[in-house]
Amino acid sequence: MDERVKMDENIFYDEFINKLQIMENILIDAQVGIFDIDELFRAVHTIKGTADLLGMIEIVNITHKAEDLLDEIRVGNLSMSAKLVKLFLELKKFIALMVDNILNSSNEDESMINNLIQYFEKELLSSMPNSKNVSKIILVVDDSLVVRQRIKLIANGVGYLVVTANNGVDGIKQLKENQVDLLFCDVTIKEIGGLEMLLEVKKDKKYADLPIIMLVSNKNEDTKSIAKDVGATAWLTKSFEQSRLLMVLDKILG
Repeated sequence: MDERVKMDENIFYDEFINKLQIMENILIDAQVGIFDIDELFRAVHTIKGTADLLGMIEIVNITHKAEDLLDEIRVGNLSMSAKLVKLFLELKKFIALMVDNILNSSNEDESMINNLIQYFEKELLSSMPNSKNVSKIILVVDDSLVVRQRIKLIANGVGYLVVTANNGVDGIKQLKENQVDLLFCDVTIKEIGGLEMLLEVKKDKKYADLPIIMLVSNKNEDTKSIAKDVGATAWLTKSFEQSRLLMVLDKILG
């Protein structure tokens, strides 16, 4: 590794450690009634920004949800309860684990990491004042990170828990591990194609009536035919507007 790159990584790592320690100190003080919400928000915000610079998408996503929750506390819609203090202390330890795993190439169990990510996302979302949708799980299967993250960001914003997969094999695995309420699936995903995956899904009695939204690049007659063949509920172009996605979510899950 280039020495300059290694030095830059060490600087970012030190920044993580510093802000995580500040985060822990604030939360420990909160246990005895001394709580600085603004300082905690700044620490989490810096952790998110550092993660963004290093391309640590999962840390960015989870700290973004933490920021949303802290914002609710800052404006007085929520109080920093003992339960939330405990949750944020657990989150701090988990972020430290993820940072160490990424920067030091540790071999932590990927399945365990993914399960913990889903746990914290669910806990953070369910703690929001408007959390009526958090019990519903959406699975997004698409080989485009941009599409997966955009759907996740919008759906999270209205309280849904979102899990993702970038191929059909992982998509089927996520369906087995979660009680999915809605599936977004790209027609052209790799390994197991989108159509093959959906036909496989329909064999499972648990998902016989699962609403399916086909993700397509272009709207045409073939799209309608394919959607009908696999029993899809509807289709959505990948260039969708936020209002269109929210309308689909409200119509199917609302």
